[in-house]
Amino acid sequence: MVFIEAEIARTGGVAPTICEIAANLKTASKGNVHRLIKGLEERGFIRRAPGRARGIEVIRPVSRLEVHRFNPETKEVEAVTEKEKSLAS
Repeated sequence: MVFIEAEIARTGGVAPTICEIAANLKTASKGNVHRLIKGLEERGFIRRAPGRARGIEVIRPVSRLEVHRFNPETKEVEAVTEKEKSLAS
């Protein structure tokens, strides 16, 4: 998903092809990429235009998602703060 967003930003709105995504993931299987794309679409992250090689539109960018982590001491899932995110970069 990050690669798709980055390519769209880099190329001025042109989505990557299945082959370009496969190359980025270092896989020769277009079938695996199709499954990944279908999963992203089912989860509402992207929308695809049928029959178009570059027909991927990002609906919910991952850059806007809240990051969580598991705290083994409290056994709870906690949101990661913006300060913690910037320290990790």
